Amino acid sequence: ITLTNNASNFDIVKLSSPEPIKSKYLWDLKYALIFSQFEKTVTDGEERQPYFVGAKLSMKPTVNSEFGINLGRQVGGPGVKNSFGDTMRGLIGGTSSDNSNSVAGLELRFRFPWLRNSELYGEYSGEDAAAFWPIVESYVAGFYIPRLTEGGQDDLRFEYFRGNQILYTSGSFPGGYLYHDLPVGHSQGGASQEFFLRYSHWFFTRHNLALEAYRTTRGDYGRLPVDATGRYDADGVMQAVERKLAARAFWSFPVSQDWNGLLMYGVEKIDNLELRQGESRTNHLVRAELTYKY
Repeated sequence: ITLTNNASNFDIVKLSSPEPIKSKYLWDLKYALIFSQFEKTVTDGEERQPYFVGAKLSMKPTVNSEFGINLGRQVGGPGVKNSFGDTMRGLIGGTSSDNSNSVAGLELRFRFPWLRNSELYGEYSGEDAAAFWPIVESYVAGFYIPRLTEGGQDDLRFEYFRGNQILYTSGSFPGGYLYHDLPVGHSQGGASQEFFLRYSHWFFTRHNLALEAYRTTRGDYGRLPVDATGRYDADGVMQAVERKLAARAFWSFPVSQDWNGLLMYGVEKIDNLELRQGESRTNHLVRAELTYKY
């Protein structure tokens, strides 16, 4: 929820531990620190270009369990106050007078050796808010079965996402927690939920066939009355809920000793597009890749 590969790549400075560090009190741990800057945006005449600070700390108390904390933070830059007091108020939270916007979460992962090393995982994440309880919650939960069959050539993943209606929004930064118009975290953004299922079969190491299915709703959380143009209207009708069904197929295969190919086809059917009642659209996506290993 805090940071994924959904948006374009940042130009970053990163400090991390590629291998676990042995610790007497915090078990085995790994850390990562990221520093970058968002692109310049102008929203309703307000210019912003905050810095981006990301951090993650993962700990492994037992062989088959792992938990971690993460943080993604927009702070400072043009258009906001950059005093020490404003920065400290942003760290504490629960106030509308600061120069930052934060998304933070807790992660848990359990592995079950007696179930062919299947994994159960979840993330509880919060977007900061100017309230007594300074976060609003979003969630990810899922399971992964790396050996669905006895032969070990099939795997299965299921994942559920629920995003609060103000996830990735900010009063301090009207452009939101976005990089080049895409969420830095989960692709579906706020006021949405998604069910995701992926099955793949491995013919051998470099030859794989995978099928994905998505069921997504957007706008069913925090609905507002709107007029015919979609603008807020206290006397209007409730916003429609956007519903999407999608499927994708991936085929990766060797072309030669050092060359690999990938073909993908996807289709999705969207009803009530952009929360507009009765507007539908079908999208098709084709992807082809050729990679060289050296």
